[in-house]
Amino acid sequence: MKPKFTFLFLLSAIMVVGCNITTQNDAIAFNDKIIDEQEKVIEVVSAFNEEESFDLDVSLELCEDIVDQCDQSIQAINQLKSIEGGEAFKSSVLAYFSFFKHVGKEEYVELSHLISKEDYSDEEYEQALEIEEYINSKSAQLEGQITKDQYTLAQKYNFNLQ
Repeated sequence: MKPKFTFLFLLSAIMVVGCNITTQNDAIAFNDKIIDEQEKVIEVVSAFNEEESFDLDVSLELCEDIVDQCDQSIQAINQLKSIEGGEAFKSSVLAYFSFFKHVGKEEYVELSHLISKEDYSDEEYEQALEIEEYINSKSAQLEGQITKDQYTLAQKYNFNLQ
């Protein structure tokens, strides 16, 4: 009877460890998919921020690119199968994408109109600075939450972040 018990115990232990590895791999894949989508959004936002021509048409096209990429990334994340402990990370990234989708429709469009003028007033300059400050502050807050939630997921499934 003892060998049978030992065999069943070992089999159970192997199954638990094997399931844990799969779960860890699932968590890593979940994390990587979210980060891939985040990088796509960051890329189009950076393209807007690095635009130096101050051409209104170019800026507005970049705003559309931001909205389109955010829509695509929101859809991709919504289709991503959730994992235990991953909902907060998923939600914080969706909040980030939704924020930049809004920014691409509103604040960046307003900024584009302000900075495309050849001559703008001190008041318009201050308005542009306030918009940029709001965007930077809110995005930093959202990025902080993403980092916190990602770290929590990595701890739960015992994987390292790079």
